[in-house]
Amino acid sequence: MASQSSGVTSFLQLKKDRRASRFTLLFLEYNEFLLQDLAVYKYEAPTSDLSWVRSSNGRIGGRLKLCTRGLIFEPTTDSRAPIVRFPFKSMMSPMKPYKLAQGSALATQTNPSSLFYFDSSLCIDIEINGRVAPFVTHEFKQPTGLVFQLQHSTVHEFLEIACELQRIESLRNAFSDSKKLLRPILDQAIGKGGPQFELRNLVDFSEKVLTTSPIRVDRVRPLVRNPGILMITNREIYFQPSNLNNTGESVEHFPLRRIAVLVRRRHMLRHTGLELSLDDQESTAFFNFESPKVRDQVWNMLLSQPDVQKAVAKTSDLRRMVKAWQNKEISNFDYLNYLNSIADRSIHDLTQYPVYPWVIKDYTSNKLDLEDPSTFRDLSKPMGALDDQRLQYFLERFEMMPPEDPSTGMPPPFLYGSHYSTPGFVLFYLVRAAPQHMLSLQSGKFDAPDRMFSSVQETFASATQNPSDVKELVPEFYSGDGSFLLNEQNLPLGVQQDGEVLNHVKMPPWCKSPRDFVKKCRKALDCDFVSDRLHLWIDLIFGYKQRGKAAIDAHNLFYYLTYEGAVDLEAISDPNKRAALESQINEFGQCPKQLFLSAHPKRNASTKELDQLEIVSSLDSRIKSNEKPKPPPLSSSTATSSTTALQGAASQDLRQNQHVSLGGGAGGGGGGGDIPLPRPPPPPRQQPPSQQFQSSEQDDQSSGFGRVFNRVGSSVESMFSRIKERGLNDFSPTTPNDTKIPPTSTSASTSAQHHSETSTQEVERLVLPPPTFGKEPSPPSTSTSIKQQHVNLENDQTSSSSLHQNQNKDQKEEDDEDDVDDIKHQMAIQSMLDEEDELNERSKEIGTMQTIPKLNDPQSTPFTHSMTDNITRTLTPPQTSHTPPPPQTSSQTS
Repeated sequence: MASQSSGVTSFLQLKKDRRASRFTLLFLEYNEFLLQDLAVYKYEAPTSDLSWVRSSNGRIGGRLKLCTRGLIFEPTTDSRAPIVRFPFKSMMSPMKPYKLAQGSALATQTNPSSLFYFDSSLCIDIEINGRVAPFVTHEFKQPTGLVFQLQHSTVHEFLEIACELQRIESLRNAFSDSKKLLRPILDQAIGKGGPQFELRNLVDFSEKVLTTSPIRVDRVRPLVRNPGILMITNREIYFQPSNLNNTGESVEHFPLRRIAVLVRRRHMLRHTGLELSLDDQESTAFFNFESPKVRDQVWNMLLSQPDVQKAVAKTSDLRRMVKAWQNKEISNFDYLNYLNSIADRSIHDLTQYPVYPWVIKDYTSNKLDLEDPSTFRDLSKPMGALDDQRLQYFLERFEMMPPEDPSTGMPPPFLYGSHYSTPGFVLFYLVRAAPQHMLSLQSGKFDAPDRMFSSVQETFASATQNPSDVKELVPEFYSGDGSFLLNEQNLPLGVQQDGEVLNHVKMPPWCKSPRDFVKKCRKALDCDFVSDRLHLWIDLIFGYKQRGKAAIDAHNLFYYLTYEGAVDLEAISDPNKRAALESQINEFGQCPKQLFLSAHPKRNASTKELDQLEIVSSLDSRIKSNEKPKPPPLSSSTATSSTTALQGAASQDLRQNQHVSLGGGAGGGGGGGDIPLPRPPPPPRQQPPSQQFQSSEQDDQSSGFGRVFNRVGSSVESMFSRIKERGLNDFSPTTPNDTKIPPTSTSASTSAQHHSETSTQEVERLVLPPPTFGKEPSPPSTSTSIKQQHVNLENDQTSSSSLHQNQNKDQKEEDDEDDVDDIKHQMAIQSMLDEEDELNERSKEIGTMQTIPKLNDPQSTPFTHSMTDNITRTLTPPQTSHTPPPPQTSSQTS
């Protein structure tokens, strides 16, 4: 077998859309849609007589994007002028037609029905001076009025939809399902009767159409989804973009005879994806279907075509590929690329991006010696176990965790709260090559300079020493020209605390250039020393040491929701709970699909060892419960409790608060964080519209990587919070000072300090509980048809208050029955207090954890959210005598 070509191994190599517009869907928030793209003129300051606008400075021509959460204006007359976003929540009143004064000189020159007006309390500037840079938010002391003139549309038609979107956005919060309210508008944009494929787009009219009707799909790109329809003939696969999120794309077709790779994928924990690549090694696409059933029907339809059968047969025989690797017919890099592919890792999906190992650990020598074993990292251990001192900390913390308890929602213990691959880690490495993706992920901001990728050496030190950083590498370290290490766009990445301007990534002395760095990393990956040990790393990531007892013995146990099959999203009907789990897993990474159930053979192993290799029977379905080793123990009650506690983080955008998951260490380690465990959210806090996009120094400190991982909790605190709900309100959790960790770089310690300083106010904003919905205010004048489609939804929300009242009565009856349980919980608390001194002694012995503060110590720090705090929680003693808990209100019950 000839050595296989790697093909497209990075999303940086994907074909870019050919468009003259500066606008990109990355400017939208998560789950926001682009509906219309209109030609307009923008007037800065309206007056009763607009005759002055005929001057050169009077108006600005451009395109107005009507989106589901705001308006975006892209100037076309000046390429250096910023793109401006006007969120609906910043508008002080409904948009309305602008009436010219009677007798105005402009009235005879302009169609009066083409002007509309609104007041805004802020605007957001994007790409100032035509340069990719952090977004700038301008807040106005007084609401500023703006007038737009539609060039080819009427105001009535525009405002009919825009005002309804404005109303829906005013109702949206962290717990409302705005998709239901938006559905009539989205369906209207797609077209009555559903999307229809235009037959004039067929390449050859003699083609035989195999699909009886168009199939709705989303074309998945990194952080972007393009809705559309799929049509399949006996010769081609056609994708026709929808009017939603359409920035000018045309129908694209993929010839069946040129398909080189066709694989089924999981997406958002559901087996609904299908990815294909053509033989040109450049054309590739990822489609997500509405259900696994529809995806499988399309799969079977394609397999019925002879050309597709050949492509699938070449790439689906895992045992044959293992043998090819053993025979050195393919390189280590190509073999890892293949394993990533069949394990559902895709360059189109940053939540499941291909993962590659750190191989080199020497980044200080002037010459890279591939004959010296000390040059290489120990591939038999996960990143979290490479440093003995840090591993001891993880093990101590693991032993302190309470066991899994489905009745209380206590999840199984874990070693690592962070993960080795998340969207945040991917963009941490690639921020210089994909800055717009990072800005999209972090609400228009780069991360703090001291936490960004600045040095290869410091990043490896963080990944091996920082307790919140265990990340591996991305394929760009072993393929390409290394341009992702250079700041070729002159991005304003900021200034570090030592006064150094962050620019290019500092590379090790043994390389001459970024291209040379990638070349030598690739050479190290394919050298004999690594080849003889690569199977050990495969066992950890794709093999039998990924889960179960083998994972515990190998110190390779992560949070249970990162494993495939931990929860069944298809069985969760509550959209808020489902969104909470999706947000949780996307933010903190996903383990690849398990491929092997026994030890992977060595590269120079005998044929007998290959024959004994046990492969997962079905690589496109969840691992069966009777297979060994079994996955970590899970339960429906655990999942339910976790989902409920995560609802506060669910509807916050994966881009706005996460945006799809940041994580990691410091000092070139990429932010820090840990898994958020079940905990009740704090009381709701209303925020006026003018503060929705407020930009302040506090926001800067709690945004980006920190904003994602500031939602962390601890197992112990979670248990205490449930005790508090049952009536023991005299007890409240406190937090010790940051736990001491093994020494790391200066910038690494700076990052840890940054995360511990996150404000409680920001955390409260991220985990608001569900409000009690009453009767909604009457909407502004809009289409009668759209109004009627919302009547039932609003009545359902109105009836929720009476439901909460009944729940309060039931709660009082349950309190009486829980008295005995409360006593047991008090005894459990006392038992934990008695163990405090023992924990302090153990901390002193290992020298890696700071002494737990005394319960009465006023110097104990307030609640912080760094990963090192998550387990060493203590309780403050009761300040007053026990009093009955106050009756729950409707909002508390919900």
